[in-house]
Amino acid sequence: MSDRVIGAGDDPVEALLSSVEELPATGLDDVDDRARLQARTDRKYVVPVSLVSRLIDANHDELVALEIAGQRVFRYTSQYWDTPDRRSYRDAAGGRRRRFKVRTRTYEDDATLRLEVKTRGPRASTVKARLDLAPDTARHDALRGDGTAFVEHQLTAIGLDGRGIVARLEPTVTTSYRRTTLVHPSASQRTTIDHRLSFEAIPGPVGEREDHVIHTLEGFAVIETKSPGAPSSIDRWLWRKGARPDTISKYAIGMALFDPSLGAHKWARVLRDHFDRQAPGVRA
Repeated sequence: MSDRVIGAGDDPVEALLSSVEELPATGLDDVDDRARLQARTDRKYVVPVSLVSRLIDANHDELVALEIAGQRVFRYTSQYWDTPDRRSYRDAAGGRRRRFKVRTRTYEDDATLRLEVKTRGPRASTVKARLDLAPDTARHDALRGDGTAFVEHQLTAIGLDGRGIVARLEPTVTTSYRRTTLVHPSASQRTTIDHRLSFEAIPGPVGEREDHVIHTLEGFAVIETKSPGAPSSIDRWLWRKGARPDTISKYAIGMALFDPSLGAHKWARVLRDHFDRQAPGVRA
């Protein structure tokens, strides 16, 4: 299939959705079997949404789309937690080996709620642990009972003061987006495409603000490729179009947007190039 041509009046999001619908479908179990990536290399890109449909069309014969209950685009909401002195953010900015990230993730389409802890494993790998929570659990109540014990265990396992850190964790920023997952059926390669990405500050913990503040990544999508090590066919296609991997953390970008005192650190270029320059944490 040749590259799709998007006219000036065409909606790039609609073109993206149309390209995804034209792919063969696969189920969640099949995705896990085809792309079970334990030791993997992740590469992230921020690209115009208009480029994504062209990417899918150009690689149409090599891709299948995850489909669950007839859906191929899924709504995610992630609530992040950090200490009052923002240890999680600062450790990530400084590249600390024993760093962590705590979040709740809501899969909005089926109301599934999970508590997740991400830490660093051997050879700079990412280790993600998940705990399913009761569907009626409020996100702000995730770190109670079993949730408290779960996070304490994960942090203690990497040599941190799990109990002391968990006792100080508080909600910080919330991110929302739509995700599509594509899989290369003959290789251990997976690609996620996130669009309609937004960041919301929680009144109080971030900046002690009273107004309702949201920043959005308008017109752009975040593509993440996951492969055993060598660049995937999606990586090579993006490189030919001039795209290069970016340093991206949804949590870090959200924190830097709302709290300029933290500094933008290694996320400065993404903030500068893709967000409103009037946002508090953005520097021209």
